[in-house]
Amino acid sequence: MRRVTNRDIERRERDRYEAARDAYAASRDINRLARDTEGLPEKAVEIIRDRLKIAARLIERIVGRVGPRGYGSSWPAVLKEAADWFDVERDDAGNPTGFRMIDRDQRPILQPTARQISQAEEALGWRRYVAGVELEVLNIWLWAQARRRPWQQAAIEAGFARETAKRRLSRAFYLIAVGLCRDRLPIEEPRR
Repeated sequence: MRRVTNRDIERRERDRYEAARDAYAASRDINRLARDTEGLPEKAVEIIRDRLKIAARLIERIVGRVGPRGYGSSWPAVLKEAADWFDVERDDAGNPTGFRMIDRDQRPILQPTARQISQAEEALGWRRYVAGVELEVLNIWLWAQARRRPWQQAAIEAGFARETAKRRLSRAFYLIAVGLCRDRLPIEEPRR
């Protein structure tokens, strides 16, 4: 049978002390979070998630991808009127028979309104409430939402485990909600 040494006793007492200290710190954090989340709406996290998703897609639509364009024309796209979205169908003799819609790729891109841009800037400014690894996961999520790609695959490629990335992302949304509530900023659903 193994004898208990002084080192074992010291290690056991240090572990007890650290567990008690961590429990006390956690209770203080819970009390602080309860105080900071007074008046937090029930659907705050869902609203924040939607606002950030809309902001990421809007910025991607405005700015587009950065980098070489590859093959293609360097001329800007020509804006067309609504009447140009339709094409006249003709029969073999060349007589008009009706109208058909032009392909989606050829339609003009509608410019965002000033309200949409200001809401996107406001939502992207919420990242100041998040720091560390949560901010990194949140940025990966925003990039994936802008590019319409699966964000968990991007998180795995960045070196995160799938479940860890989910937990960090939900914590990031919660930290944003707590920060907005603490600063008494309204959490409003996105207007489109």
